[in-house]
Amino acid sequence: MAAGWLTSDLLMTPYVKSALAAGFLGGIIAIALEVADTLYNDFIDVFACAALIGCGVLAVRHFTKAQNRPVTGGEGVGMGALAGACGGLLTAIGVIVIIALDLGSSQSQLAEASAMTSLEGPAEAAVKAVLNHIEVVLLIALTGIGSVLGLVGGAIGWFFWRRPSAAQ
Repeated sequence: MAAGWLTSDLLMTPYVKSALAAGFLGGIIAIALEVADTLYNDFIDVFACAALIGCGVLAVRHFTKAQNRPVTGGEGVGMGALAGACGGLLTAIGVIVIIALDLGSSQSQLAEASAMTSLEGPAEAAVKAVLNHIEVVLLIALTGIGSVLGLVGGAIGWFFWRRPSAAQ
């Protein structure tokens, strides 16, 4: 077992390989779209969400080509969710780096946003806590959102590459 635990057959099943490959590609595309959104300040984020849906579709397509067989609904949705979670996690890391590189304007925007709120007491403390730990919030939120979007993509992929029904 010189290759290590990450490459063992137990962890790197064909499902996981397809999901990781699709999630990585979709995450890179989503990061590129987030950078474009930061530079041009348009609604390019919508296409980043579409890239996470594409993670699920691509994972199912990769699996059907690699294994030379169609998928069940559960396989498609599961691979899509895992691919979307990987893509969402990668996107979150990219967004955190974008925020870190553009720290001055981001910090001033966060200060303006907190100054504009008329919250007091525990609500104000909660908002400040979230703003102080925005990296953790982004990691959790984008991974969860990516998982849901990838799940949708996996269902779409299953629709196109599903097993034929017994009636046909």
